[in-house]
Amino acid sequence: MKKFKVIIIDDDNSVCYSIKRILENDSEIEVFSTGSPKEGLELYRKERFDIAITDLIMEEMNGLELMDEIKKIDENPVIIMITGKGSEQIAAEAIKKGAYDYFPKPF
Repeated sequence: MKKFKVIIIDDDNSVCYSIKRILENDSEIEVFSTGSPKEGLELYRKERFDIAITDLIMEEMNGLELMDEIKKIDENPVIIMITGKGSEQIAAEAIKKGAYDYFPKPF
């Protein structure tokens, strides 16, 4: 049986760790995580994920830029944005650009 593949991209290692631990409770989900958007993009190219969970504010590139790059690889990606420094305006922009959903931190 094919596992459901999820990638978590967040420069806060504790967020990656927490989400990964929760998702790994389901034996049908395979979870990858990284603190680097560039590394996450490379993993996405190699693995093709069912869902990408990404932080909005990161140093190498922000989540909206990352989403644009993922869309070049996967025409209809499922991307969930998370951030601790968001607003309703940013959430609306993320959804408008194609994010599946948006969650403020802490969850």
